Amino acid sequence: MAVLLHTWHGMVQLFTGESGVAPWPSKPMTLDEVPADFWTTSIAILLTSFTIQYFRWPQLREKAAALVIKSKSARIGADDAYEAPAPIRALFSFYWVFYTISNATVIPLTYGWAGMMLGLSMIELLLAFDLVVTEHMAVNLAILECNGYGFWQMMLMIRFTTVMAFVGHYNTVISHCGGVIPVFDVYTLVTVVGILAVTEGLFYPCHKALHRIPALSKYHVAHHCCKLGGFHQAVTLHPIDMFFEFTLPKIAVLVICVNVMGNPWLLLVTTWIVGAWYALEHDDLLGLPHTKHHKYINQVYTIYLDHRESNPEKDTCKPLVKDF
Repeated sequence: MAVLLHTWHGMVQLFTGESGVAPWPSKPMTLDEVPADFWTTSIAILLTSFTIQYFRWPQLREKAAALVIKSKSARIGADDAYEAPAPIRALFSFYWVFYTISNATVIPLTYGWAGMMLGLSMIELLLAFDLVVTEHMAVNLAILECNGYGFWQMMLMIRFTTVMAFVGHYNTVISHCGGVIPVFDVYTLVTVVGILAVTEGLFYPCHKALHRIPALSKYHVAHHCCKLGGFHQAVTLHPIDMFFEFTLPKIAVLVICVNVMGNPWLLLVTTWIVGAWYALEHDDLLGLPHTKHHKYINQVYTIYLDHRESNPEKDTCKPLVKDF
């Protein structure tokens, strides 16, 4: 618990503390320096997460199977999935925000590579909460199974995506941002907006290619089988889909911030915003444009802007997703 309170304090200090004062040590801890309660906290969160998932998954799989049968005579959709009351879902969204910010900044810069243990434990808890607050995953699992993807394939995609994302992010942050001093000023704001514009310019054609090139569209189908929002929707990705969609934007951010500008603080802020936005745009409670892109598989291929393409008949991904 002390570890989570320390993480929360670091986040509060980051946003409310004095500019130029870092809420993390001058360099990340080594494995030998990590306190014992860090490991006990991580294991406790992990066991809690697995316990919730152990009891919840059979219920959702049973519902998914029933929906597959029902789909033979009727369409299924959001009305077929239970959703917790808005206040509970708002708490889930709050934890989602806490997770994305802390794992992008305070945790890796404080605990180093050991922070992955806490981060992966927190992501399992996020998945467990996702199973409890809605039954969206049951609907999405039913669609996945109708498209040839089984339950264990979905679990493998989720875990592979999260681990690869963690390894890439932690390597970037630990290698380039250790001990970085946060500076909140107009220069940072303007520069970050400019870098985000570059990532939009790179993400857009890559995402569009996944919808317009048949050879790539088949790898994007699994992601679009998840039509209803939730954390699982963000991380249900085929490895080739993940690599093709995010490699160029990530490399661009690294090159601009480190090789061109030599500013690790900009690198930290930009990678944090990119990662947080991608995760949160799949939260149906927030209702960002990307949730509609999933629900209807429309022609909005941008990540930040709500820009709809013309010529929907050219989309080669949507016809591959078997609908009810």
